[in-house]
Amino acid sequence: MLISNIVAYLVLQFMYMGMWRPKSEEGQMVKLGKENEHVTKNIIKQKIEALGKMSFHEIMTTILFIFAIILFVFRYFDFMPGWSMMFPKPKFIKDATSGLIACILYFVIPAKPEFHHVFDDDEKTRPIKSSPGILTWKVVEDKMPWGTVLLLGSGFGLAEGMRCSRLSILLGKMLKNVVAGLPNMVVLFIVMTMASFITELTSNVAVANIILPIIAELSINLNVHPVMLMLPVCIMCSHSFMLPVGTPPNALVAPACNMPTWSMIKAGFFVKMFSLVIWWGFWPIVGTYVFDAASPPPWLADVGQGNITEVSCIK
Repeated sequence: MLISNIVAYLVLQFMYMGMWRPKSEEGQMVKLGKENEHVTKNIIKQKIEALGKMSFHEIMTTILFIFAIILFVFRYFDFMPGWSMMFPKPKFIKDATSGLIACILYFVIPAKPEFHHVFDDDEKTRPIKSSPGILTWKVVEDKMPWGTVLLLGSGFGLAEGMRCSRLSILLGKMLKNVVAGLPNMVVLFIVMTMASFITELTSNVAVANIILPIIAELSINLNVHPVMLMLPVCIMCSHSFMLPVGTPPNALVAPACNMPTWSMIKAGFFVKMFSLVIWWGFWPIVGTYVFDAASPPPWLADVGQGNITEVSCIK
């Protein structure tokens, strides 16, 4: 990961900041930017001062955000009890529980702390009406990216449908016929490349939900440890660097800086390919010595022969 980040930084510096190309157009623009650096700093300083002090609304939003992170991180550990162990049935406490707790608090905690003036002797200082919550449904209705929510949810539903209908098994066998006889390194490169380019067309989670069951079946059919194929494919699902539609951060950045789609494609393609080659070259080492996945696990043969009973999807 560190090597990929360094390579991505160097690629972008070379393409857009004129690194090693001081006489290029980009290099000259960067030089002019450095000459006016003090002006930029003054503007940024003025903007920060104009923000003023943090309001109660902003402080509570920050606190609840940190609180949500703590709930996510400390929910459960293998080596020590987490906060979920305080409940009678901790197995029902999932990450969604942490998110909902923070979400409910956003709606419940008032945005303006005026409730302590209720018992004031002076009627003028008493609040006339209740304060809205830090988060209101009107804001959620207007600002919530419902399309993203439906996209992610449909991805989970599609993955479950593929598993229940055994479509993932069929596709895994079909993919095996395509890559039959190829070395494992070539198969790894093919599936990683496939995942890295498909993820440009939809969200990372949706792609992972669709592809990973297929790769799992391919691992069984090829008698390869699933970690050797599934983990690198999962990583490649996050390599959506070329199109704004690939991931929400891309969609936010592109219009904010008026970046043409072609510029994002050009830069993202080189970053993607360099990162793909790095992960492809290093993964056999990582998989072998970190995950001990050089040889298939004993249970893989039982799965391939159908000796493990599959839980029915029909309730």
